[in-house]
This record gives sequence, structure tokens and C-alpha cells, in this order.
Amino acid sequence: MGQQIIVQPNGKLAVWSSIVDHFVMTDADEDEILAQRVGEYVANQAPKIRTTVKALRAGRKTSPFGKTWEEAIETIGNVHGMGEQHDFLDKVKEGDGS
Repeated sequence: MGQQIIVQPNGKLAVWSSIVDHFVMTDADEDEILAQRVGEYVANQAPKIRTTVKALRAGRKTSPFGKTWEEAIETIGNVHGMGEQHDFLDKVKEGDGS
């Protein structure tokens, strides 16, 4: 299970770890727990993302299902239609690829 959020008698939150069988955070609020979890996630993901980007920039595939830019653009056209493909490419040219 890893970690569990528990409400303390004073209404604050605590985080119990089943790995160490002890509290790893006490007297917290929701935002503090969220910040801690986000920080852990970023710390865990950053090296993986950097390794992936380095491999991609070197021209290596990082997944058997990975697509190149061109393949992804082609998929947009095939799945969503050429209008969506053109609209997306126009957004990217304008710097709004969100």
C-alpha cells in the first residue's frame, strides 16, 4: 500500500507509511501533502524524462509503440480528419501547440 492519509484527532492530516510502519508526515493540510507528493513524483520522473529525451534526440526509439513527429501528424489526419491535422499544424506554426 505504501502511504495512507489519515485524519488526526485535531483535524489535521497525517501520512502513514506501511513500509516503515510509522508516520512520515503529521499536522499537515491537503496542500502540504499534495506538494510533497508532487515533489516526489517530479524527483522520480525527471531522470526518466531526461534519459528519454536524450535517446530521442539521438534518433533512437524509446518504445515499440513510439511515433515520430511525422507519424503522429499522419495519425491525427487519419483519426480526426485532415481539417484537424491542418488546424493543429497551423497552431504549431503560431506557437500554440497546446
